[in-house]
Amino acid sequence: LGELGYGLVSDRRMDPTENPLSAPPGLPVEDSDDDSIYEEVEDIDFGSDTEPQDEGLEEAIQSLKTTAIEPPQPVSQLPQPQVQQRPSVTSDYIRNYLIRSGFEKTLDCFQTEIYERKSRGESMAEDTVPDGYLENQQLQDRIRHLEDELERSRKIATKASSTWDKFRKERDFHKMHHKRVVQEKNKLIKDMKRLTEHINSYEPALKETQRRYESAMKEKMLVKLERDRLSSKVQALEETLQQIEGEGDRRSPTRTTATRRLGAASGGKTRTLGTTAGRTQGEPRQSPTRRQPSPGPRHNATSRSRGPGHDRDSLLPDAASLQNPFASLVFDPTPAASFSLSKTFRGHESAISGLALHPSKSIVATCSDDSKWRLWALPAGELIMCGEGHRSWVSDIAFHPRAQHLATTSGDNTVKIWNILAAQCSTTFTDHTGAVWACGFHDAGDFLVSASMDHTAKLFDIHSERCRQTFRGHVDSVNDVTFLPYSNLLVTASADKTISLWDGQSAHCVQTFFGHTNACNKVAVNLKGDTIAATDADGTVRVWDIRTISERAKIELGPHAANGICIDRSGSVLAVASDDGTVKIINLEQSQSGLLPELSATGDLPSTSLQLQGELRGHSDTVNAVLMDRGGKFAVTASSDCTFRLWS
Repeated sequence: LGELGYGLVSDRRMDPTENPLSAPPGLPVEDSDDDSIYEEVEDIDFGSDTEPQDEGLEEAIQSLKTTAIEPPQPVSQLPQPQVQQRPSVTSDYIRNYLIRSGFEKTLDCFQTEIYERKSRGESMAEDTVPDGYLENQQLQDRIRHLEDELERSRKIATKASSTWDKFRKERDFHKMHHKRVVQEKNKLIKDMKRLTEHINSYEPALKETQRRYESAMKEKMLVKLERDRLSSKVQALEETLQQIEGEGDRRSPTRTTATRRLGAASGGKTRTLGTTAGRTQGEPRQSPTRRQPSPGPRHNATSRSRGPGHDRDSLLPDAASLQNPFASLVFDPTPAASFSLSKTFRGHESAISGLALHPSKSIVATCSDDSKWRLWALPAGELIMCGEGHRSWVSDIAFHPRAQHLATTSGDNTVKIWNILAAQCSTTFTDHTGAVWACGFHDAGDFLVSASMDHTAKLFDIHSERCRQTFRGHVDSVNDVTFLPYSNLLVTASADKTISLWDGQSAHCVQTFFGHTNACNKVAVNLKGDTIAATDADGTVRVWDIRTISERAKIELGPHAANGICIDRSGSVLAVASDDGTVKIINLEQSQSGLLPELSATGDLPSTSLQLQGELRGHSDTVNAVLMDRGGKFAVTASSDCTFRLWS
């Protein structure tokens, strides 16, 4: 402690023989490390042999009674501890100053010199620093600390002031920008109101122009159809006249010989006698009968024969008279995988549910959930005709083989036949008790088949305008139906997960194809009539061979449902309309030669899992229908995005 400068250390050493307690009072103890002054303590004799006198019991009790018991002092009157602050030694003050100021070398020299003097035994005067100086030092330290805080506060205030100025400028800028935007908005609103009024003023003129355009296009199409009809009629009449003239020549050889002789007798000059030259004298004049042949197939005359029970009933043609002209033909596959989007047409106000291609012209028919059907010219997409009459959505549409009529099915449980030349509905069938999903014409053109939600398919006679057959057997909705080409057989797809083949004459189920694990949506048949392809709600496509009643291929396109399917003219390319907005292209060819797999030893075609060949992307919603041109040049798709698109 003496070395630290507290003034308590003395250089005098105490003699071991001396008793520190016997030192004179008021003098410091020699050879002690403590410079404090101690008072002498009196000796107490504990070794006295004098025994105290015996004190009686009564005297002890009396002394206790007379002794006054002092009450305890309160806590506030108890002596409080006091801390005495001793003045700082000069050397310690100097050390603290050097440490605080960072004079490390000076501090080392100071400490070295002090220790050297201590080691030599030199005495040093230990003075104390005055209290006022210490207080001034503390006040200076406090002032310095406050000044530092003030400087920091000033910097913070300056930074806050600059930030506030920046925010104020930004606020003024945004306020000015907001005013400008409001002015521009008001101006745009005025312009929009003015343009709206301007457009509204043109709306009646546009509607009138649209009406005139549609009327002109309809008249143009009707004129074309009438021209074609008259041309075919004239050609048929010319052939009939030639046939009648040939028969007349064969039946009257006498007239020919006589004419020749008359010509020879007159020197080679002949005379035209008109129609009387070929009949004998007295024979009544006969006008040649002009028979107009039907423009339909060859078996049309047989199919128009009257059936029992109704004067106007038609009969399905005999199976022996039906010959498929495509059975022996071979076509190149349609390059559908390489098709790209050519044009997009917004045809309806609601989802387009069905498509049909004209048998001989570049015309497509569409039907929609807006209860309308329309005819369009391709590839320009010009509107030809629009039909209205159904009370609910129209689900399917089909052209008559001679293209003079078309049929539509609807959710109002009806099937309507429309006369395109007269631009009106000619027949309405109300035999179904549920929504009608699909329809299709027989190749003879005398019968129409329909599929309905009432679990049945019905065969209607076009001429007698009545239902001729009802095909019962499915246990759920019949979603699609179509005739096999040039055949009395028809195929149906049902929600009971089966595909059924029916005889149109007897209405009996010929064969049922199993394999689908969900509702079957669509079914298609190739031109040769030997292959059936069907889709279901799981996105699976199955292909069957009708000749061997076996499954040919299975294609998994899920998990999205497959809504429509089409087989090209070669029978080897499938186009599947999917619920994901795309059209999947599958090629059924399994070898480089383009032939399907050969029959196995048992006569069955092995079922093959095929891979996706390509996709047609462009629709923004579900694709409901797809058709490929018989010429293999383009494809048409219809979607729930209210558009139909042309791919080529």
